[in-house]
Amino acid sequence: MFEQSSLKLYGEHFYNMGLNISLFSKQITKTNFLESNSRLKIPMYDWKKYQFERQPFEIFKSYNRDISLGIGIILGFDGIIAIDIDGCIDENVIPLILDYLSLPLNYQWVYKTGSRV
Repeated sequence: MFEQSSLKLYGEHFYNMGLNISLFSKQITKTNFLESNSRLKIPMYDWKKYQFERQPFEIFKSYNRDISLGIGIILGFDGIIAIDIDGCIDENVIPLILDYLSLPLNYQWVYKTGSRV
């Protein structure tokens, strides 16, 4: 779990890079109670419209970081995509994927998380 000061720091950094941000938690809210992965980390706020439009900074600033477990990048806006490989049993697949996508082996956006989910 992130410290709340880190959530603000990282969130503002990513927002200033032009990314739309969501916070996630295990807490059920009125906007996420129907999410299929409600036993895992889930977005705390309505995020779907920010797949297509820039998130106002005031909206991002209004998010309650006290109950948040982390930060999520909202995919879709401005062509942002991600490849999430859950349950990877052999990390040697990563260089194969990068090569297939014509990306360098030291591509700066490859990141291994600790969630193990």
